Amino acid sequence: PSPPGHTEAWLSAAGLARVAWLAATVVLCGSAAFLLLLPDLSLASDYRLIGPALLIPLSTVCLVLLHRKRPVAALHVLIWGAWLTTTVSAIWVAGLRTALVFAYPAIVFAALMLGRRAVIGTGVASIAVIAALGFAEHAQLLPAPRLVSLFTLTMIYVLVMLVVTTLGAVIAQEQRRWRRNENEARDKLARQAGQLAERE
Repeated sequence: PSPPGHTEAWLSAAGLARVAWLAATVVLCGSAAFLLLLPDLSLASDYRLIGPALLIPLSTVCLVLLHRKRPVAALHVLIWGAWLTTTVSAIWVAGLRTALVFAYPAIVFAALMLGRRAVIGTGVASIAVIAALGFAEHAQLLPAPRLVSLFTLTMIYVLVMLVVTTLGAVIAQEQRRWRRNENEARDKLARQAGQLAERE
């Protein structure tokens, strides 16, 4: 079950604010690296710029919110911003054939940090968009697919997998830390109760 209210204090206690810091940093640095490594970049009309043009400011806003001790707002900006970026890129670039569609499961996974409601929200929204994209593409309502190069496709997959792997590893680490602190607190309480019983 998700914690009631998803308060800033709970996120900090669970270590999820640090996870958000790391996720936003990975997205920012990965998007910047993607831009720097793109071959034959044309700033005027290159459709490959859509993703980085949205993700760089979004991750920057997320980091600013985290600096101001607002992890809940930061996570919403990062998760829903990534969802919006994926959707816009899919519509504009290649429909269901765009590599960024692979990011939808990663976004739903990241929504775990905000609780069950966020997971259901991002999951349902992603399913609806994928179904709509499939119908629109079948009805030829979308622009002609602009398939990217193998190099660009590889970079996108690597970035998405890097974010998912980082999130999974850090969340697992924070869960282990949380359990260790809980066990230490339980042991301390048991010792105090034993000492009190001996005095009586």
